[in-house]
Amino acid sequence: ISPNDQPLLVRKILKSIWFVTTHTNQVRKYRLKSFGRSSNEHRFSQDHGENQGEQINVTDYFREKWNIRLRYPHLPVVELFNPVDKNKSHFLPMELVTVDEWQRSLKPLTTEQRAKVTKKTVVKPGERFGMIRRVIDECRFDQDSYLQKFGIKVHSNDMLKIAARILTPPDIKYKSAKDNQRDVIEKVQIGKWYLNNQFNKTREIRIWALVLVSQKEPDARQVGLARDFASKIPKAMSRYGVRFNSAAIEKSDAAVPDTILARMNELKMLGCEVIIYILNQVGDDIYHVIKYFGNVKLGMVTQCTRFDKLFANNEPRKMDMYIQNLVQKFNAKLGGINQLVSLMRALTSSSPRTDIFMFFGIDCTRTTCSREQPSIAAIIGSKDSTSTQYAGRVVQQYCPKGKISVEIIKDLHIYVRELLHEFSHHNTHLPNKLVFYRAGVDDGSFQKVLDNEVRAIQRACKELYGYNELPKICFTIVKKHHNTRFFTWDKQSNQTHNIQPGTVIDTDIISPNGFDFYLNSHAAIQGTSRPMLYHVLYDDIGFTPDEIQQLTYYLCHTDVRCTKSVSVPAPVHYATLCVSRGLNLDYEGQMSNEQRSFSVSDVGEELLDENVVVTLDDVQTIKINFNPSIENTMWLFGQIDHAFNPTTPTPTCVPTSVGSVSTLFTTSSGSITSYTCFAYEWASPTAGSDTLAFNFRNDTGLWYLDDVLVYAGAVQMLSNIQVSKLVPFRLGQEQHRIDHVQFFPGQVASNSPHSGIHGVIHGSNGCTDEISQQLIATAGKVYIESFWLKSDSTGSVISWTVTLS
Repeated sequence: ISPNDQPLLVRKILKSIWFVTTHTNQVRKYRLKSFGRSSNEHRFSQDHGENQGEQINVTDYFREKWNIRLRYPHLPVVELFNPVDKNKSHFLPMELVTVDEWQRSLKPLTTEQRAKVTKKTVVKPGERFGMIRRVIDECRFDQDSYLQKFGIKVHSNDMLKIAARILTPPDIKYKSAKDNQRDVIEKVQIGKWYLNNQFNKTREIRIWALVLVSQKEPDARQVGLARDFASKIPKAMSRYGVRFNSAAIEKSDAAVPDTILARMNELKMLGCEVIIYILNQVGDDIYHVIKYFGNVKLGMVTQCTRFDKLFANNEPRKMDMYIQNLVQKFNAKLGGINQLVSLMRALTSSSPRTDIFMFFGIDCTRTTCSREQPSIAAIIGSKDSTSTQYAGRVVQQYCPKGKISVEIIKDLHIYVRELLHEFSHHNTHLPNKLVFYRAGVDDGSFQKVLDNEVRAIQRACKELYGYNELPKICFTIVKKHHNTRFFTWDKQSNQTHNIQPGTVIDTDIISPNGFDFYLNSHAAIQGTSRPMLYHVLYDDIGFTPDEIQQLTYYLCHTDVRCTKSVSVPAPVHYATLCVSRGLNLDYEGQMSNEQRSFSVSDVGEELLDENVVVTLDDVQTIKINFNPSIENTMWLFGQIDHAFNPTTPTPTCVPTSVGSVSTLFTTSSGSITSYTCFAYEWASPTAGSDTLAFNFRNDTGLWYLDDVLVYAGAVQMLSNIQVSKLVPFRLGQEQHRIDHVQFFPGQVASNSPHSGIHGVIHGSNGCTDEISQQLIATAGKVYIESFWLKSDSTGSVISWTVTLS
C-alpha cells in the first residue's frame, strides 16, 4: 500500500466505529473524521482564558490545561466529530482516544473468517433434529397456563410427517474427448456428475500471462511453484478443450494498486487475452482491486488463485482436481459453454417449436443507508438459445439518509428492456416466454413486487415489442432464508438424514391460496440441507406445478462453475454473485469518498428511524458502468469476448494489403446505397499510439458507419460502437445539416445499424467532419481493420477518407 493511500484505508476501516474520551472526567463519544499532524506540530488558537487568541500546540495545551504529559507527541492527532454537530472538529492526541467496547462489527467478513464461521455453524442433520426436539421439550407447551386459558393445544410429541416427491435430474451433455463432434451424456447421481470429457464450446488462447502478486519479494520456492503451475496449465486444460498456443508471460509484482494497474495495462497492450493472478499473502482488497481494474477500467479477463491453495494441492492428483475446478470458471470467463442441459424436456405439455424462452435472475440487498452504503440490485438475463450465456445490469440504490432501503428495484423496465435487446442481437429475434426468478424479497413485500416490478416488466415489453404480440411472463420469488427444515428417517437405524437432491414438497405445509413449493435441489456437503421456498407470484405462461418444479430443478444444473446441482436456479445464483461483486467494484469511488473528509458524515445508529416510509420517488439510482467490451457479457466471471461474437462480426470481404501507408482509402465522389464491408491489412511501421480517422462529406445526405473493428491476431483492439455513446471515438469539427439536427453528426443512434442496435449517423454540409480513435500499435505487427459503410440516396457531393497516422 502506498504511503498516500494508507490514511485513506485506515479511515475506511475505522469510520463506522465509536471512539470515547475520558480525560475530562466525562465520557464523550465521537466518530472518526480524519488524521492531522503530530501533537507537537498541530497548532490552534486558544478561544478563552488570559491567553485567548494565542497559538499553542496540542502537546503544550494538554500539559497546561489537563496536566497530562503526552507519551507519544510525535504521533498524528485524531480529528473526531460528534454526529449531533458534524461541522465541529475535535483534535485529540491518539493516546487519549479509545475504542468503545462491545460494538457490533458491520464490516463484511474476510475469506478466512467466513471459512471459520461456516465450520463453527455446521450442524449435522441428526444433531439438528435432536436440538429441535430438546427446544420443544423444554418449552412444555402442555403445561403453559396462558395457552390453557386460551384453549390452545400444541401437539409436540412428533414432527409432522408429510409426503414428498423426488424429481428426475436432467442429462448433462458434453463433447467427447476422442471426437469433439460427438455428444456425450453424463448421468447425475445424488446431485453431482463427473467431468470426463470436453466442454461444448471453448476458445483458443494465443497470448496469456501469469502474474505473482506478493506483499514482499517472493522467495525461490514461491517463484518455482508459480512457474511449475504455469507449465501445467496448458496441458491440464487441453483435456477439456481449452487450447493455449504459447507459453505464459511470467511476471511478479508488489501488492500495490498502481503497480497492478500499470502491469495490467502493459499486458493488454501486448495483446494478452487473459491474466492469471497468484495472490501470495495479500488481503481481499487486492483481489477487489484486480477485479475493478479488469472489469471496469481496462476490460481484461482475470483469473485469481491463492498461493496457499497451490501449495496445498501441489501433489499431482490434487493439482489435477484443482485445475479441473479452475478450468470451469476459466472457460466461462472466455465465453465458453461447459455443460448443456435441455431445459425444454422439463415441460410435460407440448410446447410449440416457435416458443423462445429467456430466463432472468434478480436479487437486491436491503441495508440501512445511514452509513452512505447503498443497496445493490442485479438483473441477469440469458442471451443465447442454450441459456448458458448471460448478460447483467448492476445498480446502486440510495435512500434518504437515515432510512431503510427499499427492496423494490427502481427503473427495472429500463434494465429488462436492455437485456431483451441483447437477447435479440444474439438470436435475431425476441423471446415470447420470459421466466423470472427473484431473490431478496420478504413475505410482506410480495404485493409491492407484484405492483411495481411485474408491471415494470410488462412496461418494458410494451415499449420494445410495440404492436407485436407481447411475451408471456412467469415471475417466481425464491426465498433462501427461512426456518423450515426437512429430514428423512431410517427405520432400521433409527436415524435422521438429509433429504435427497430433487425432493419437492407441495402439500400440507404450503399456502392453500398460493402457488408455492419447497425444492431441495442440492446435496448438502456438510451440515443440514436447506431447501428453497418458491412462490409463483405471477404466471400467464400457464405452467403446471410439475412443469415449473421440473424446470426450476433443471436450471439448478446449469451453473457453469461446478459439476453439481446448486441450491438455486443458475440465473438467480448469478444475480446474487453480481450483487456481491457490485459491493466491491467501487474501488475508486470508495477512495474519493474518503478524500471528501466526510462532507456527508455518518450518523449514529440512535438517529435512525426505521419506521419512516420510503417510496421509489425517494430512491436515487446509479448504474455501475463496466468496461464497454464486457458490459453485455457474463462479467461476474470476468468474461470478455475479444473477437468472433455476433455483435463484433469478422470481415466478410477480403482485406486489401496497404503496407504501412497512412491513407487507407479516399474518394471524391460516389454513392453507397447499401452497407458495404471494407477491410485493410497493414503492418505498423513504428511502435506507439496510432490514430484511425474517418473524414466525411455528404452535402445533402447522411453517412452510416458501423462495426468498426481492428484486429491484432484474434484480439479486438477497437470498439465496434455497440455502446450507447460515441466514446472511445473522438469527434472533430462539425457542421451538420439543419434539417437533420435530431441526429447530430457523430451521434450514436439506433437508426439503420449494420448489426446490433447502434451505429454512427454522420451528416455534413460544406465541410469535412471527422471521428477518430487511438490504438496502441506494435512495430511490425500485422493488423486488420474493417468497417461497414453506406450513404443515403439524397447525397449530391460524397467524399470520404480513411487514414491511419
